[in-house]
Order: sequence, then structure tokens, then C-alpha cells
Amino acid sequence: MDRVTVRSMRPDEIDQVIAVISAFSKTDATYAKRYYERHLAGLEAGIPRLDAEVLIACAGRRIVGVSGFLQSDEWDDVYWLGWTYVHPSKQRSGIGSALLRRVERALRSRGCRKLLVDTSSHKAYVPALGFYRRLRFRLVAIISDYYGRGEDQLILAKDL
Repeated sequence: MDRVTVRSMRPDEIDQVIAVISAFSKTDATYAKRYYERHLAGLEAGIPRLDAEVLIACAGRRIVGVSGFLQSDEWDDVYWLGWTYVHPSKQRSGIGSALLRRVERALRSRGCRKLLVDTSSHKAYVPALGFYRRLRFRLVAIISDYYGRGEDQLILAKDL
């Protein structure tokens, strides 16, 4: 793996992070940008909605990956994994695993019991599903036609 550092995202880095996501999906990038802008606006105003953090992976000065977490609305010890992407040119180099290790370490320190993530059944997301399964996430729910006809939402969980 290249020398990569993982740290919290700064507000001035949103566009670079969106570029990483956009390399995979313009649609995902649109939704992620809206989320990040709302999340960071709340932090800047001193009113974060829940316990959340956005993490980035950097190779030198270049942002090559993103992940993060958001506390569940219902349970203090359950969190959702945030937008998790590694630039296509850096996939399969350990960056995604490094991001998830950092997320899990941060969540264990917060007393997290369960980490959830959702993804799509679309064939473009098959590698993501394999990635989560290799990291011991298990499929716990399928919401049929969530993203559109024939494209289900897959919800996976990992006990921490």
C-alpha cells in the first residue's frame, strides 16, 4: 500500500472528496455533496446533529479515499457507515481497509455496539458488497426496488 494517512476532513476539502466519489458515480457524488455541506455547516455553527465524523485518506496531498460514520437516530450505540469510496486508481491497495479500521477504532472508543452500512444490488456495487463481506459485515436486510425498479437496497451489519 502507498504511504497513506487517514484524518478528519476539513470544510475546504469537500470538492476534492466529491471528485473521488464522482470517479465512481456522479449520482452518488451529488447526494454526498449535499450531505457533507449540511454536516459541515452544522459543525461550523456549533450544532452537529448527532455524533458523526468524515474521514479522508491522503496519499501525499491527494485525497484518495473517504469514509465516516453517523450515529443512529434511534440508538446511541448504533452507527451508520458514511459514504465510503476509494478512487478507482487506488482500489485494492488497502486504503478502504485502512479507512474502515480507523472508523471501527473511533466507534469502539465511543461504545458502539453495531455498525450498519447500505449499498445497492446494482452490478456496479458488487465489489463494494464483497469488500464489506471480507470485513465481516453480514447481510441483514434487503429493501426491494429501493433505488428504482430492480435495484434493491442491501443493508449490512457488523457487531463491534
